[in-house]
Amino acid sequence: MLSSGHLLELFPHIVRMDFISAIRTCYRLILLLLILTAGSCVPHSWERPGCHRVGLTIEKQIHPDCLVFNVTYNACRGFCKSQAYPSPIQTLLANENHFITSRAECCRITETEDVKVKVKCIQGIREVTFKSAKSCACSTCQNSFNG
Repeated sequence: MLSSGHLLELFPHIVRMDFISAIRTCYRLILLLLILTAGSCVPHSWERPGCHRVGLTIEKQIHPDCLVFNVTYNACRGFCKSQAYPSPIQTLLANENHFITSRAECCRITETEDVKVKVKCIQGIREVTFKSAKSCACSTCQNSFNG
């Protein structure tokens, strides 16, 4: 009967191959671990590419006759794609001063929900409604002026 010592004498390359395979497997596991944990090094979700919903709490006063209060709501924050490049010939022919063409997306609220807060005022309790982000997305940048 052959013992493990006899097997090693007959097939020394088997032990060497197992050791090399073990090291390769170890390297692969370390690489996989690094890849899987790379995104978790970012402390806030909004620091990753894309548009993300984040919670905010602010101090508010709606009227001098009412107490100051805190309201917590959601906003959108993040990084969306943008690019600038030399204008194509068709653009330059249409407008010779348009040297650079830019395309950009902005982080925007796509859907809202109401946040209701009860506020103590001299005349009694008032219910105030604030808008809160329900969902967010990167979309074409637009000016948003009210009034």
